[in-house]
Amino acid sequence: MSINDINNAAAAMNQLKARYEGFLDDADAQIANRRASYDELASDLVEIVKDRMRVTIYFDPNAEAADLSNGGVFRTWQEFLSFINPLPSLAYVKVIMQPGQLVVDQNYYSHIYGSINLEFRANVNQPAGQRPSLFFVLYDKVNFNQWRRIETGELGSFYGHHIDFYFDENINEAVNPSSNNILFGAKGRGGQVELVSCMVKGPTGTHLMTCSTGDVSSLSLNSVLLDGITFGLQRSGDRGVALLTCDVVTVANGAEIYDSAAFTVGQNLLTSVVTV
Repeated sequence: MSINDINNAAAAMNQLKARYEGFLDDADAQIANRRASYDELASDLVEIVKDRMRVTIYFDPNAEAADLSNGGVFRTWQEFLSFINPLPSLAYVKVIMQPGQLVVDQNYYSHIYGSINLEFRANVNQPAGQRPSLFFVLYDKVNFNQWRRIETGELGSFYGHHIDFYFDENINEAVNPSSNNILFGAKGRGGQVELVSCMVKGPTGTHLMTCSTGDVSSLSLNSVLLDGITFGLQRSGDRGVALLTCDVVTVANGAEIYDSAAFTVGQNLLTSVVTV
């Protein structure tokens, strides 16, 4: 091999080395860019999940317009359902209630729309009768008296703080209450309801919550007044088991905390009942 051949080979090697090093530099740059894009995408996904899985909305019946977004405002139950129905299952929805009455004129079914964890609380704590409230409408007074309700099953929950609950008492005296004469039901794996500093008021034959056949239901009452309703906790069917925790529950006008004829403490009911 001549000196010229050696020089040409060395030049070719140097060119190959430069191309290889350039390739490595380009690959490193592409990897860095893609990694940054992935990091940005992951951050976006985290924010999207946070924005969709934990939301806050305000109830204000006097608002000029609805804003059905995280941090927005709604005026009616229909607007509220439009806001929560597209949310992912097990999302946590915090509702801050301004003074006024929210009329529940359509049922909410967690086993149809997806399980949601709902928190309703007053913007300012007030005594019973002056708090923001949910009013559950009668929708069949021909065959029986039946009220709109919220189904909290499929691992969903409802938490109420310093708000009141009213059954529509404009009943048809000629017909009986239906079997769904409750505010909160639980279908499929039960549900959880917790009320703190609330009042529940309704006519005889109505109940706050039911424990359905084969379900495990949980009801927690803390500084709650049950006024006029038949039971705070009713049992529908058999083979259902309930957890009932109470701390200072006041009953008035014939109300009882739970159906003692249908529940047997230690068998299908675990409870710590304290009444005044």
